[in-house]
Amino acid sequence: MFSPSTHQFQAMTTHSFTHFVRTMEGQYQVALGHLLAKESSEGNISRILPTKDPIIIRNRKNTGIYNPNMEKKTLAIICSYIQCPPVTADCSTTVRPLGHCCDICGSVLTFASNHFTVTSICEVVEAVIKDKNLHGLIRYSVERINNEEEDEVIPRYQIAGFPSKKYDDTVFAIFTLEMHNRLGSSRVNLMGYLGSDYQWSRLDHSYSLASKIAGFVTFCFLILVGVTLSLSNNIWQNRNATSSFHVAWHQGDEDDDVVQLLNSTEDNITEEADEIPSTLLLRDTSTPILLRPEKQNLSVENDIVGTSDLEMQLIK
Repeated sequence: MFSPSTHQFQAMTTHSFTHFVRTMEGQYQVALGHLLAKESSEGNISRILPTKDPIIIRNRKNTGIYNPNMEKKTLAIICSYIQCPPVTADCSTTVRPLGHCCDICGSVLTFASNHFTVTSICEVVEAVIKDKNLHGLIRYSVERINNEEEDEVIPRYQIAGFPSKKYDDTVFAIFTLEMHNRLGSSRVNLMGYLGSDYQWSRLDHSYSLASKIAGFVTFCFLILVGVTLSLSNNIWQNRNATSSFHVAWHQGDEDDDVVQLLNSTEDNITEEADEIPSTLLLRDTSTPILLRPEKQNLSVENDIVGTSDLEMQLIK
């Protein structure tokens, strides 16, 4: 029987089981009928206490006893009262152990053996859980799944694994394969471990639809940002190539000419104009000449008679 307090399966005798159903933990796990128990109240606590041993455990065979509830007709009636919880969100493929009504995210290992007993199988399971550091991750059950009245002389067993926490297929793959290897290596003859079959639930490790949509949206956003930056850069470059500037050209000594950039405000233009040497003469202010970034050849005729020097100020 599985004990929630210790998270382990425990072998019980008739006496230990009777004592167990008298405890508060046993009251929640085992519901005794009125023919086997009576109501008792102690300290304002009401309990159903057994009047005799509710179950007699004979322990005649260590190979276990087949549970008749596994018969298809009986199991179908039992399962008609069971509502199975959804498990598709926890794993992509499920398994259903024999004798269970619902699919689970877990593992199932079945095999036949004339060497192992239920107790020795549980010992192997506990050793695997300890050696692989799986304590607190896996719960299990061991039971015989073939009837003694059938023609099969060799008992057949089932080991079912259940997740204690969130299902992890890597954990159950390690558990199932290690159980298969240890049971196979521990057999003393060919009939000690044969006809094995195992499977465990799988997880979908591919990207989910939501992840794909999020990735596509992120990719489109990055493309949009890149296109926006590219267009902005091109517009800025074109604007610089076609922009007009207020400049003043000064003829210098020999071949050294000076081009002076003037500010756009009228005050600054006035200040810049005042700084022009008095020896230079403004040619024309009504028809400004634009000087663009590209190189241009400017020629100015000396239309003013009687001057020794030429001054030109180019404004827009």
